[in-house]
Amino acid sequence: MFVQSWFVRLHRHSRTGRVAATIVSEWPFSQGIVVAHRGDSARVAENTVEAFESAVELGAEAVEFDVRMTSDGVAVVMHDADVARTTNGNGLVRSMTLEQVQRLRIELVGGGAAGVPT
Repeated sequence: MFVQSWFVRLHRHSRTGRVAATIVSEWPFSQGIVVAHRGDSARVAENTVEAFESAVELGAEAVEFDVRMTSDGVAVVMHDADVARTTNGNGLVRSMTLEQVQRLRIELVGGGAAGVPT
């Protein structure tokens, strides 16, 4: 298994208001920073765009998230190897195509659902 880590700087786009991420190659901070584990996973479903946006709104300077590869070689944001704990599906990410992963839904705290970030 190949594992890669990146440091990603989060920022809010001035025109659209959307959260964006910039990959930085080395630790860009001289002191400690606030890192949101899987986004704002205490208030919003973990590893969703909504969790990442909420973390930024709360003041997080970085977000930690996990990436898994689909059977057709596409990276998707998912902590567990199996999708059962966090989605409405079952099975291993590595056994699913991107199209199958995109059909999965993550139930959001307070109602609604989100897709798996790809």
